[in-house]
Amino acid sequence: VERNQCRHIQVFQGDASLLDSKKFDLIIANIKRNILLQDMQHYAECLTKKVTLLLSGFYTEYVDMIDEKHRSVGLNLKANQQRNNWVGLKYVN
Repeated sequence: VERNQCRHIQVFQGDASLLDSKKFDLIIANIKRNILLQDMQHYAECLTKKVTLLLSGFYTEYVDMIDEKHRSVGLNLKANQQRNNWVGLKYVN
């Protein structure tokens, strides 16, 4: 944020409870798959109508499981990047 001289960005470090009562255009989560699955409904509730959700921190074998959960809350997979069995996913609504 500082390096790119961004001024309208809030950064929170912690679990999904930090997002309560807030709305975001972008959420970036680099967390293990079990936590992503557990907190997905919470993330979805905090996203504005123009949303981007970036996820990473899990292996390729979990993409289908994670994608199914995200589709169930109305998010659509827009991009999938993989390297050395690690995955980055981009969701939009």
